[in-house]
Amino acid sequence: MKANAKPTCSCKSQMFSKTGGLVMDVSRILASMPSFSVHYVLQITNGVADRIAHYGLSQEDLAFWFDVPPL
Repeated sequence: MKANAKPTCSCKSQMFSKTGGLVMDVSRILASMPSFSVHYVLQITNGVADRIAHYGLSQEDLAFWFDVPPL
């Protein structure tokens, strides 16, 4: 995705899917930033992010921080 890219949706059904709204929101936010880069990587090459995502999904309580992340 380029900095001057406009958010697009390939089909109307994506807007009604569980992830469609999130994808549209992220696209709008990124389009408003002066400089950014988004790259697709295979799940196997992004193991740390995959493990963090699975850990987050397994948690019943919400956890978040506003400052320096916990170590």
